[in-house]
Amino acid sequence: MPNGIKSKTVAGDDHTAFSKKKANHDNVLSGSESSSEISFTVKRGYTEVAYHGANSYPTVSCKLEDPIGDHIHYYGAILKFKKRFVKNLEYHCDKRREIYKIWAHWLIRTLSKRKTNYHLLNKVDSAEIDQHVIKHMVQNKVAHSRAVATYQDLVDQYNKLFTVYADEHEKVLKDKEFLLALQDKINLTFFTGGMIYLLNLEGTNLTIKLTSDKFFRLKQLYNGPSDLFIVNLFEYSFNYYLLDGKSLQWSIPSEVFNNLIKFQLRGELFASPVNHWCPNFWSLFEVDKFFGSNGNFFNLEKKNQLPAGLYEVNPPFIEEIFSQSSMLIVELLGKAKYPLAFVYIMPGWQDLHGYDFLTSSEYFAGETILEKGKHFYFQCSNNKYILASFDTNILVLANKKYQQTYHIGKVLAQIKEGFGICLSTPIVTARLP
Repeated sequence: MPNGIKSKTVAGDDHTAFSKKKANHDNVLSGSESSSEISFTVKRGYTEVAYHGANSYPTVSCKLEDPIGDHIHYYGAILKFKKRFVKNLEYHCDKRREIYKIWAHWLIRTLSKRKTNYHLLNKVDSAEIDQHVIKHMVQNKVAHSRAVATYQDLVDQYNKLFTVYADEHEKVLKDKEFLLALQDKINLTFFTGGMIYLLNLEGTNLTIKLTSDKFFRLKQLYNGPSDLFIVNLFEYSFNYYLLDGKSLQWSIPSEVFNNLIKFQLRGELFASPVNHWCPNFWSLFEVDKFFGSNGNFFNLEKKNQLPAGLYEVNPPFIEEIFSQSSMLIVELLGKAKYPLAFVYIMPGWQDLHGYDFLTSSEYFAGETILEKGKHFYFQCSNNKYILASFDTNILVLANKKYQQTYHIGKVLAQIKEGFGICLSTPIVTARLP
């Protein structure tokens, strides 16, 4: 294990964690209320946060004496924020699992607008209504008025968290001394009975479970400071734990990747440290870079290019992400002076702007449609192939230099072959994300 890791092995079902002295993080509330305005100050840990007016955003005014205690509140506050959103919809949404998908889709769309995601917070313009999330809620039997009210509460609470924590959390992740102190508050426990690791943050009820396979894969990928492994593992795990969009972790079968090697496969543009096949991959969060990621794909517009070759593009099945990534891919193809191509994976939503944009592009080189019930995805959360209950469109976008080097028809044939893996493989049926 890397230096700096303190762990404990627990046999069977014994859930005894470390015994450490807990810090005392008392909150102090003071202030006054009138008919027109509420003013109060919360001294939380080491940050004094002042609120003025019932609907105002807090401002940080000074630092007190316990930075670690204060920062632990960040994780608890984000957890409570998510629980609030779920509670607002749990008696209105058709299916509970859909609430978590609505949450994950909204959060990914929001974070994709921020080029460097050091955390889960990004400023949202409260004047703009995200019609995608409203539509998503209404499609799941939420009344339109309830959907609008839930969205407004979502934005209001999110912006308050952003104001209090965003800049401070980013600074913390760049401060080694602080990270070492925070790491001392994180317990790593291994349970031999279930072959799982648990990450627990003292001062909260937050516990994140990692399978032993996932833990050792992350440990093997880790390229950051050896004495900060546990705190970076926790930050990484917390980010994806909060997303909690299980269908967002589907990947194409390894057989497809194997078949594409001969066509100069170079990387995956939408992946994660535990859900990638190519050594070269991009993912959402900055902390992912410590686990092999190249960072956020949408940052590529700054570099204006990718190395020559073929790239797999399998975005989360979110309409706005399809549109954004489609435009960036065409932009990259237009700037490349060398062979460059993309294999783009999307469900059979042919009325999408992203689909129309790609198929009408000068770089559109070919397409194949995989029929529902006749192809598979791979779900990394349970290591199973899943039979798709929806059509999948496979598009190839390539510049002339790539098309002169490789036969696009053969690329598509190899992709189709890889998706049609043996029906005897352990599977579950996949619903549309």
